[in-house]
Amino acid sequence: MKYLLCSPQPLNHKMGISRVLIEIQKELVAQGNECDLIGPLEIGCHLNYCTSKDYIDHYSQLLKEYIQRNSKSYDVIDVDHEFLPFPRTDFSHTVLLVARTVLLVHHLDQVKFPIKKTFRSLVGLIFKSFARKKEKNFRITSANKTLMCVDLINVPNHKDKELLVNLGFDESKIDVIPYGLSNERVSLLSQINSAIPKEKKIAFIGTFDFRKGAMHFSEFFQDVLRKHPDSVLKLIGCKGMFTTKEEILAFFNPLVRNQVEIVLEFDREKIVDQLKDCRLGIFPSYMEGFPFGVLEMMMASLPVVAFDAPGAGMMVPRELLVSTGDHFAMAKVANTLLDDEKYLVEMRIKSRSIAEMYTWSYVTKLTIASYNRDNII
Repeated sequence: MKYLLCSPQPLNHKMGISRVLIEIQKELVAQGNECDLIGPLEIGCHLNYCTSKDYIDHYSQLLKEYIQRNSKSYDVIDVDHEFLPFPRTDFSHTVLLVARTVLLVHHLDQVKFPIKKTFRSLVGLIFKSFARKKEKNFRITSANKTLMCVDLINVPNHKDKELLVNLGFDESKIDVIPYGLSNERVSLLSQINSAIPKEKKIAFIGTFDFRKGAMHFSEFFQDVLRKHPDSVLKLIGCKGMFTTKEEILAFFNPLVRNQVEIVLEFDREKIVDQLKDCRLGIFPSYMEGFPFGVLEMMMASLPVVAFDAPGAGMMVPRELLVSTGDHFAMAKVANTLLDDEKYLVEMRIKSRSIAEMYTWSYVTKLTIASYNRDNII
């Protein structure tokens, strides 16, 4: 089989979908397939990547022309779910067209999450809301056309599939294929065992922003501190919407700020140093495609308490999932883990055993099986 993977982002190990595709290409080749990976530059797109109408229109047209010129060289062509909004008849039927998504734009239209209301944010909402709504609607339209065009839809979690089925897309052409960790990453994180660290430290990996539950961390942590006043909350790699420690600490009660450890950026190859002193993790995100931070914490033997939202529910044990937005329930589960060391060890072992299933080698085998089954050649 010969595959073509198409990334709308420049090819970079540190960027969302392109990082995923780089890993998949490596594994496809390792498992005896031919696979090419192209980014915007390879098809002649020199605009800076973004989700604006101008970029989607420009990149999509160039991608269409590239596929039309080169489709005879491939059995499977894998594209992003927003970037091929054309009729299926525009493309050869000797190739399997697949739409892949990391974070469905449709969730953005349905998922609501709390934000911090300031004068600046209200002004921004007033002046930018129309433009944002227009862009979002365009992205949804482009995604819908792409999903109608392709032969197969590849989503990384079950809630993405449920949403698409509810929106009227054919369930039989939607496959759930998760992502994974490289063997090197598994080996690195496996250095942390199930033994309980001395400190009652709770980890979070990810940018600190509203979609990831920024408004809930303070309430959650204060509930934990009522039972475990010696606890520490460690925010790892949290630089994003907020770029300084001061901006992030402003979300917390002044009385607990000295127990919030902030790591704005970190060397991902030294992740063990960040997680080895943590007992458990939290992930109050309202929506993800496939949250690698959760998987990495679990691989490092940290049970992760998470919202039962798109993404985390794919891997987090049922007993550690709480209703989306319910930081009180999240604190209750975290307190249970901190109260009962026997249960904590049990969940640390269980979390790693689940994470061990999500490797790129296994994920690529699922991908090949899916694409072979659906190949229409």
